[in-house]
Amino acid sequence: AAAVAAARPRSNSVRRSNPIRQSVKRKNESAEEDKKPEAPKASKLTEPRTPQCLKREKRPSSCDRKTSEQRELEEIENKKKEAALVRQASRSSFKRLASSTDYVPIRSAKEPTVPKEFDFRTEKVLKRRSSNSDLVDAGSSSNSGS
Repeated sequence: AAAVAAARPRSNSVRRSNPIRQSVKRKNESAEEDKKPEAPKASKLTEPRTPQCLKREKRPSSCDRKTSEQRELEEIENKKKEAALVRQASRSSFKRLASSTDYVPIRSAKEPTVPKEFDFRTEKVLKRRSSNSDLVDAGSSSNSGS
């Protein structure tokens, strides 16, 4: 069989190729011509990297920073907005309560507590001390005269 194949003359027929393969081949050849030889890249395993936990976030530039006065004014505006929202919610809930017929305010059976003034009796203590000191002063002056 090998002798028969060797004795058979080869025909010079043109081998048909796929037109898509030819266009891809031409593109690859033109791309290789355009490429310049590049330095081989280092593998990513040996590339030094800072761990994410040690990286610092970029700080805003000094013109973007707010002064303490600006921050305080913003806080005041936010508090005013919050207070307005609370006021609006309380108004709406009061309207609902007032419009309902089942609402009866609860009244206490006890009388409110009447405040009493405190009696620390400090005036009496001060009077006693002053009277005692007058006696001591009078007694010491009489002793010095004898």
